[in-house]
Amino acid sequence: MAQQQLDILRVASDRGIHWLQRGWRIFMANPGMWLLYMIVIIGINLVCAVVPLVGGLLAAFVNTIIGAGAVLIAARIERNEPHDVAVLFSGFTNETVRPQMLTLGALAAGAQLVVFIAALVLLGGHIATAMITGSMSAGTFAGGFIISLLLVLACAALVAMAFIYASPLVLMYEVPAIEAIKLSWRISVVNFVPMLVAGIIFGVLGVLASVLLIVGWLVLGPVTIGAIYASFTDTLRPLGELELGPAHAD
Repeated sequence: MAQQQLDILRVASDRGIHWLQRGWRIFMANPGMWLLYMIVIIGINLVCAVVPLVGGLLAAFVNTIIGAGAVLIAARIERNEPHDVAVLFSGFTNETVRPQMLTLGALAAGAQLVVFIAALVLLGGHIATAMITGSMSAGTFAGGFIISLLLVLACAALVAMAFIYASPLVLMYEVPAIEAIKLSWRISVVNFVPMLVAGIIFGVLGVLASVLLIVGWLVLGPVTIGAIYASFTDTLRPLGELELGPAHAD
C-alpha cells in the first residue's frame, strides 16, 4: 500500500472541548443522514449481540471496520462531499485497504478478548475468593472490588488508546494495521490530557444519553464520531499536502 508520511502534533488540553464542539457541528450539518447511519450501526450491533458465544468478539471486529467508515463520513460531511450508507462499509469494499482492515478487526477482537479475560480473572476471582473464604468483611470486599474494577478499566483504556485512530489510519491513509495501532498509541500518549478532558465530558454526556435510552445515543453517537474525526485531524498531519489517501478519490 502507498503509505503517506505522517506527523504527530501535541495540542493544548482544552482542545478536548473543541473536538466535541466540532463533533456537534458535524452532526448538525446533516442530522437526518446521521440518524440513518446510526440506525444501521445499531442494527448491526443488535445482530452481533444475538450470535451465541462470539457475539461480542464479532461486534468488536465489525465495529472496528465500520467505525473507520463512520469517521470517513464525518470527513465528507465537513468537506461537503457526497456520502451514503455504502461509505460505512468502505473497509470491506475497498480492495486496496481490505486486507489490512480485516487484520485490524481481528486484532481488535483479540484485544477485547484480553480485556474480557482480565475482567473475569480480576473481578470474578475477587468475588469467588470472597465466596470461598466467607470471612471477608464488607469493607475489604468493596475495596478489593473497586481496585479490580479500576485495573480492568485501565486495561480497557489502554486498548482504546491503541485502536481509537487505527481504523481511520488504515482506511484514510493506507497505514498497515500493526503500524496503525502503534501510531494510534503514540497519538494518544502525546495528547493524553486533551483526550482525558474529552473523555470525562463524554462520560457525563453518556450518562445523560443513557437516561434518554436509544434517542440520546442517536445524537451522542454521531457527535462522538465527529469528535474522533476532529481529534484525528487536530493531532495528525501528513508531511506535505493534507488530503485523504488515493484510495478514496471519488
